[in-house]
Amino acid sequence: MMKMFNYALLISALLLSKAFGAPHLDVFNVVDEVFEKKSDALNLEEVKELAAGDSIDVGIAYERLIQAQKRISQARARYFPYTLGSAAAIYFGGAWSNLMLVELLTSLPMKWYDVREAKSLSTAQFYNRKALRLNIQNQAARIYYTLLKEQALLKLAQYELQLLDVLVDALKVKEQAGLVSIQDVESAERRYFSLKDEFFRFSAYVEEEKTALRELLNLKYDHVIKLQPEAELLTKSDYEYDLADTTELALENSYEVKASISLVNAAFYAKRSTQWSILSFSGIGFSYLHNVRYSGSLVDEAIYRRELTNQNIQNSIYTTRDILLDTIGVVESEVAIMELTKGFVTSRMADFKAGTVAVDELIDDEFYFVRDFREMVIAHYTSLIRKDDFQRAALIESYEQINGEL
Repeated sequence: MMKMFNYALLISALLLSKAFGAPHLDVFNVVDEVFEKKSDALNLEEVKELAAGDSIDVGIAYERLIQAQKRISQARARYFPYTLGSAAAIYFGGAWSNLMLVELLTSLPMKWYDVREAKSLSTAQFYNRKALRLNIQNQAARIYYTLLKEQALLKLAQYELQLLDVLVDALKVKEQAGLVSIQDVESAERRYFSLKDEFFRFSAYVEEEKTALRELLNLKYDHVIKLQPEAELLTKSDYEYDLADTTELALENSYEVKASISLVNAAFYAKRSTQWSILSFSGIGFSYLHNVRYSGSLVDEAIYRRELTNQNIQNSIYTTRDILLDTIGVVESEVAIMELTKGFVTSRMADFKAGTVAVDELIDDEFYFVRDFREMVIAHYTSLIRKDDFQRAALIESYEQINGEL
């Protein structure tokens, strides 16, 4: 009889914990805050402009990106040595150059071809640097979305710690009443301290990432990094279309293709220059035919590289679009799961307020909802990264071609 009386007191005490401001009553407000708009926060376009806008030297932007990625990789190894992932790969396409040994020659035709070759190499370099600028912006987008994702995970982890704190107190009350074992309490406490350790390590890692982003964007060391969350979910219908026209337009506008065409021209002019070298003193000798054949092989190689560049761009467009659609599919699945869990927790919250569910039971259910929401957030920001990859490959939307000429 006394035990039943104690149990009644316990239930009353747990139900009284639903006082205003209790963390287990804030679960829906907390998840809503993850995508809440912020004032004075950097959006994606601003990040890209600061990272590698037209006013920034692309060589300097590239070095900043390298340093930022090194810092992130080192921080990952330092704070998570047993779960170290590979650093983000930097795509640097079309970086083929042709070093020529120029002699003082008397042939006017040869001089003309040398000039044309130098012009073509200069044009190739011009387009390669433009391509590199877009690649840096793509990498900046990856860091931007990754940091947004990780900040959201940090917020959710902090909330889980608050829930665990309440859960431990509730289990201690139950243990005193003989309703749970001391092992149940200790298990909850271990879970709390383990998550707390991960939380602090993850917080330190995110601060390192913010420092890396400051370096990439050339911001002052004390600049407070605030990024604008993106709540709008992508839909498959926006990307399920025939890519033939998109691919054709991308090939016409691609800086990599333009650079490869310039390299073909450079190789062609080099071959013509070699053919005319028989008129110079250095052209007389047994090596003449060998030089002509070698210069011809450079033309073949340049043509092959141009064709390979075209194929790579086409493959990238179709591959990145397929990956994007698959990722959106994951988001849709995670949203459906989350909505089911949300409905269940909403029902349990009503039961808790009605006095038929104890606080520890409600918290256990809320952990499932937070987990499902976390998985949705991860999939969502991953889909935004895949979207930017597709846009970069296809040169659409934020990567539209700028009609700039030499």
